[in-house]
Amino acid sequence: MRAWIVATVGCLALAGCTLGAPATATPAVSGEDVIRTAEAAAAMTRQAATSTSTPTPITPSSTPVPPTATRLPLSTENTPVITAAQTAYVRAGPDVAYNGVGLLYSGETAFATGRHETSAGEIWWLIHRTSDGLEGWVWGGAVTVSGEASTVPQLEAPPTPTPGPSPTASPPLP
Repeated sequence: MRAWIVATVGCLALAGCTLGAPATATPAVSGEDVIRTAEAAAAMTRQAATSTSTPTPITPSSTPVPPTATRLPLSTENTPVITAAQTAYVRAGPDVAYNGVGLLYSGETAFATGRHETSAGEIWWLIHRTSDGLEGWVWGGAVTVSGEASTVPQLEAPPTPTPGPSPTASPPLP
């Protein structure tokens, strides 16, 4: 056992030597140098953390916002509430031909401000969501109504959107 320890210590001593190689001195670093370096790094970190710019306040514009036509009753106290039974498209009119304007996610609610019955007997509800002002039509099959639905006014559908020009085919390349 003693021979093994002596051999291990000898190998470690030889491993630390650079036989035949020119000796290079490793500069010694004092404790004071280490402390100064750490303090400089900390100062730079503090400077970087506090040198963020302050946001510029936005001044309100003097452009008046035009009033929007809304069918929301003055009092929502007795207004029926629409709850999405499933995620439903909110459209610009009471039919799938109208563009989508948003979504009423499953479980979300909105106030019923109008009602339209199509010639096929489908009910569409004009809704107003007060959280973000979303207004549009949802299909009655995707929602449930809470409250007195008979108090919701029957409305005419807005004009259907006119389809834009259809893309024309390009002549084939030779």
